Amino acid sequence: MPPAEQVEADDPPVPGRPAPSWCRFYGIAYDLATRRPIRALPLALVQQDSQAERHLTTDCLGRYSIDIPISDSGATLLSAPDIPGYKPGLAAEEDPPLFDLSASDRHHVADRMGEGFEPLPLSYDCSQQLVRLDLVAVPKRWPKNPPSSENAP
Repeated sequence: MPPAEQVEADDPPVPGRPAPSWCRFYGIAYDLATRRPIRALPLALVQQDSQAERHLTTDCLGRYSIDIPISDSGATLLSAPDIPGYKPGLAAEEDPPLFDLSASDRHHVADRMGEGFEPLPLSYDCSQQLVRLDLVAVPKRWPKNPPSSENAP
C-alpha cells in the first residue's frame, strides 16, 4: 500500500446523506510525512452491538466511506494489520489538522506518537449523519526531505 503518485492528498468530496437512521463516516488516509494519499489501504469496521465486521479499501486517492446504523452503540475502525514502512495502526486527524502543519512540526508530532496506535473507536452524535474522519499513517522512518506547507505546490 504505497502512497499514491499524487503529490498531496486532496479533500474528499462531501458525500450524499446516508439513509435515515444511518451515519456515514468518510475521509482520506494519508502519509503524515509526505501528505500523499494511501491507496488500496484495507480497513475493517467492527460494530459494537452485533460484532459484525465490514471491510472496505481506500480508493486510488486514499478516500473511503462507510455507513453505520445509528441504532448501533458505536463501532471501531481497524487498519490493515501492518502497513510496510509505517507504525502499526492509524491515527485520527486532529484539530487543527496535522496535514496543515509544516514538515518539521509534523515530524515533531510523529516523534511524540510512540510506536503504534490502538484501533480507532468511532463515536458520533446521532443527529450527525455525515462525519469526516481523516486517517493518518505515520512512517517508521521520517524521510530526509518531506514536503512542507512552505514549499508545497
